[in-house]
Amino acid sequence: MASQTNNFKLLEEQTIKESPPRAISDIENGVQGQVRAFKITGDTIELYLSRIMDIVIAFLGGEPQRSSDQSMDSNQTTQTNQTPKGDH
Repeated sequence: MASQTNNFKLLEEQTIKESPPRAISDIENGVQGQVRAFKITGDTIELYLSRIMDIVIAFLGGEPQRSSDQSMDSNQTTQTNQTPKGDH
């Protein structure tokens, strides 16, 4: 079989050859900056979203759900403070 040429690949190679190296590095820097901005935004939302939901739930009169670590700690404290039923 004859090798098929990919017109998009040829266009990419031609564009790279014709573009000055500075333009390519500017594009790379711009994309990297956007990725960093999205990462920071995502990290911020992930950090504060659970707290905001807890505040809304508490405001509406509910009890915020605790993380599994806090739940286990409170269960252990409750169990150590309880006396066995036969010792009343």
